[in-house]
Amino acid sequence: MREPERAVRLLTAARSRPERIADWRASAADGPSGRADASDVLPFDDLIGSGILAVDIHGAANVHDALTLATARADGVGDKDLGTRYTGDRLAEAVRKARRTPLTGLGTVPAQAQQEATTQTGLAAAFRDALSANGSPLPVQASARLLRQFHTADSRLYAKMHRRGARLLAVENKPRMEAMQRTKTSDALESGVTDTVEGAAGVTSTTNTDRAGAVIPGATVPIGGAADGTVTKATADTTLGTHLKVGTDRSMLFALPVSWLTVTEVDHRLTDSRPLHALGKAKRGPRAAEAETTALVWLREDIARDYGLLDDTTFPDEVGKAWDAQAKAVGDLATAEQRYYDARARAREAWLDLGTEERAALGDGRFDLSTVLPRELAESPAVVAWQAARDEVRRWQERTDAAAADHHRLHLAASRLTAHHQGPSAGPVPGPPQEYARPGWRSEAPEPYTVTDATDSAPRTLTSPDGATVREVHDVPHDGASFFHALIATADARGRLPHLLGTELADRFTQAPGDPAVTAEAVDAARERLAWALGGDGNEDLLEVPARALGGDGNEDLLEVPARALGGDGNEDLLEVPARALGDDGNDDLLDALAPDVADTFTQAELDEAGVTFTPAQQAEFDAFGRLPLTFWPTPEQRRKLARVALFRPFAPEPRQDDTERPDGEPAPPVRRAGDHGGADLLPALAARVLGTPLTVVTGEGREQVFLPHGTDPAAVDPVNDPVLFSADGFFHAALPPGTPAPVTVALPAPATGADPGTSAAPATDGTPTTRQPAHRSHTTPPWAPPAESSGPRYRLAHDGVLTAPDGATYAQGTPTGRGNGFFGALSTALRHATEQPGTYGPEVARLRNSARLSPAELLRLHGLPGDPAQHDSLFSPPPLVGLRSGATPSPQAREAHLRHHLTRAPWGPEADHAVARWAATATGTTVTLVEENGTAHTYPGPDGAAGTHIRFRRRGGDIVPLTLRTPAPNRPERRRRRRRRRHRTCGRRLPWTRHRRQRRPWSRSP
Repeated sequence: MREPERAVRLLTAARSRPERIADWRASAADGPSGRADASDVLPFDDLIGSGILAVDIHGAANVHDALTLATARADGVGDKDLGTRYTGDRLAEAVRKARRTPLTGLGTVPAQAQQEATTQTGLAAAFRDALSANGSPLPVQASARLLRQFHTADSRLYAKMHRRGARLLAVENKPRMEAMQRTKTSDALESGVTDTVEGAAGVTSTTNTDRAGAVIPGATVPIGGAADGTVTKATADTTLGTHLKVGTDRSMLFALPVSWLTVTEVDHRLTDSRPLHALGKAKRGPRAAEAETTALVWLREDIARDYGLLDDTTFPDEVGKAWDAQAKAVGDLATAEQRYYDARARAREAWLDLGTEERAALGDGRFDLSTVLPRELAESPAVVAWQAARDEVRRWQERTDAAAADHHRLHLAASRLTAHHQGPSAGPVPGPPQEYARPGWRSEAPEPYTVTDATDSAPRTLTSPDGATVREVHDVPHDGASFFHALIATADARGRLPHLLGTELADRFTQAPGDPAVTAEAVDAARERLAWALGGDGNEDLLEVPARALGGDGNEDLLEVPARALGGDGNEDLLEVPARALGDDGNDDLLDALAPDVADTFTQAELDEAGVTFTPAQQAEFDAFGRLPLTFWPTPEQRRKLARVALFRPFAPEPRQDDTERPDGEPAPPVRRAGDHGGADLLPALAARVLGTPLTVVTGEGREQVFLPHGTDPAAVDPVNDPVLFSADGFFHAALPPGTPAPVTVALPAPATGADPGTSAAPATDGTPTTRQPAHRSHTTPPWAPPAESSGPRYRLAHDGVLTAPDGATYAQGTPTGRGNGFFGALSTALRHATEQPGTYGPEVARLRNSARLSPAELLRLHGLPGDPAQHDSLFSPPPLVGLRSGATPSPQAREAHLRHHLTRAPWGPEADHAVARWAATATGTTVTLVEENGTAHTYPGPDGAAGTHIRFRRRGGDIVPLTLRTPAPNRPERRRRRRRRRHRTCGRRLPWTRHRRQRRPWSRSP
């Protein structure tokens, strides 16, 4: 980057006054008021927080020269050159002459302080303060005393950023930008009591005379004295610290033109004293000088967009995607480097474990050398460990090099694409799009099982990736207990059935496997056994099983196994005992696994049973989606009750195999509800604990998840002999070793149901049926249909999309633009069209154009947020404010900034449209009309009423579109009739205007 021009402009004495500093901060460089080009100045306020950081100042010498000239002029050098702009040699000569004052002389303490304050480091550190209204104060500079005459200077630096000439230099992903603010309040109280005692002795004589009177000479000598004092001091200090952290995807490094204003006021101890001012000596006042620099400033992406430095043209979505891909490559490179150095550390430890002979045989331990070792050394465990560690280092070195090359490739592509959109069209054209490729080592998941479909002579089989484990899949009844049917069959083949059912019941089940009564008793016993394990102490770590399994890359689909297991079929009664166990003390942590999330739906009857009540806004959200509102967090007791009612839900039975429709009169199966609940994650883990052996669950895609009992070493898992369950199509199946006879299973007796059509087919344990979640339609009536009370005036929509107002004017609908529901884009379009309407001119056009140019964030910051603050959460439903640690309560400023950020990017509901339309009428000073889809209109008058500018919008689906006037309203018939009557009164004659006035106004004649 080129350095800015070496130039300084001295301001006049009138413009150096404090009241003119505010005009300078909000104005352009030229002009007495500067209001004509105020949009070039980037605003700055405390709401920006930690989103701005200056790292370098180019042209800091200009600020130093400006401070030197301003200090010299304030010290009394002369005011003949005020208002002059110095450049080149003239500037060097003016600075050389300014060095002759006591406050600017080279080598003096004040000159050194001014030089340190105007270096690149000093200006960058004071940049935020200089942008504020009070500026950045410099330490008081004082000259050396000479005959008690010395000079003191108070200097301040002011800065303002300019929009024109701003350049985007770099992009940083996931920045960490923080700000710390501290407020300290001190109260000091001091009280004291002092006692003084003094003693004195003296001699006095008296002499009387007739004429002079009496003469009394005397002498007094003090003997001694004592002083006693008691002082009590008390101090109270209160310090409030606010640490603001804002999470953002990207931050931008901009080169911004920055203007600096140096203001200095000098006081002379003797010549500026009060007596001289009282005798008529005028105060000299401050002097100011202005200089230009270029600052390298990091800005958050949202602030850069609010400032107008970025938009969808200069930084489109494709550029953002390119930087997102580069950010992923950065993460891959960081991970690869970390694992590479970890591998080197392990290799170092393995090298130190080698003996002297082994090290000598291996050479110097270089990784790039291969050594042929004798057999006894090659089979040594220490040498094998060293060779494995060496190979690991080589692998991670290759992966690190590949990640670095991929990072450089994506960074170069993103930089070129950004420069192409930032610069002119004649700039370099970027190459072909570069796609991010996830490294293979990122998802080193094990190979899946091979699932072979069944044939006429052989059942479906499962084969492990290494080919050592082979299982034959056998179907079990899908009557609502497929998990327990498959578990009983697998435990029987493994010889662990007595551990699950008990000895006596296990013998009876083995002797009569096809007896429905015995099967029902066995399933109930297995349920009770798992429930007992869930209710026992020491089982809290069951929740860690899915978390540990999901920690590996590529295992995201493993969570589908428990969900499909519980969603299998009619297991609602099998979870009755676990639900009771949740109420025991010490098992409250299990409620975390059963905490409702956005995937869990409930009915109103279930909420009433759990004692859950909502606010009106939360109730409306629940009625629309059937889930708990995002702003509601249940208490532990409510979560316990919600978990209980969720565990009692019915499940769907086996689907019809022939894919035929259900005959008339046959009751519909219960809706699958409990499969959405997290309690299913515990079933396979509890089974492994009860059986005392690892249990493997294989999904229909071949993915496996291993559940271990307490204290089992993962390395000791024997997949060849351990039990395996197969989960596919929403049901469990028994996977038995080859050659094992197929299990003899029978479906459970169908439960008696007396549910009505509005409830589920399976009642709860207490006999009360669980209501079915009603079907939600998108609209009860088409939103574009005329309202029921269609007698009033409304806008009518034609087939070509043209709207006709009640007064006969026609309007064309625009296209939705911008983010969210497009309201702010429609507002900007409507304001621009309003400036082109007849009758709008002068200051009104300038005001509307200025409002149209402002970004949504700037409009919200200038005019406040729409609606009542107490209803913001219910109207706009902003997401929770994240980024705060230790549960700290966000400040009102942080909440307002978060909501403002949400409104500029996210859509809101129809209820909030009226509040935002009312706010737009006040913010833009226009009359706003919002037309519903059915033609009804809501008008919010502006400050000028009907005489002011009128803009119109229409809600179309989930978008807000602007309405543009096509044809104005026709003349009213009453006016035409009045003109017709006036023409009849003249009897068809065309009279001159003066005569017509004389005839129409007879009362104007003189008597």
